[in-house]
Amino acid sequence: MRAHKRIKHTDQEWFDLIKECRTSKRMISDWCGQHGITPKALYYHTRRLQGMGYPIPKKTHSGTRREKQEILTNLFHALTESC
Repeated sequence: MRAHKRIKHTDQEWFDLIKECRTSKRMISDWCGQHGITPKALYYHTRRLQGMGYPIPKKTHSGTRREKQEILTNLFHALTESC
């Protein structure tokens, strides 16, 4: 596991990051990895800012069940073909 360097963000910066993550169509863990923050830190600051009255948006869906099933099926086929 790779260690993450801690970067200090203001409350407004965390709010902007949380909004961007919540409105993206990516899984939270993927989005966080791409932005160099841990899901744990994102959840912590989400709860903290909610407690301060920030209007945190709900997470949009990251795809339909059918799309997810197609991804898993393709991954399974790719893995079994490589064996």
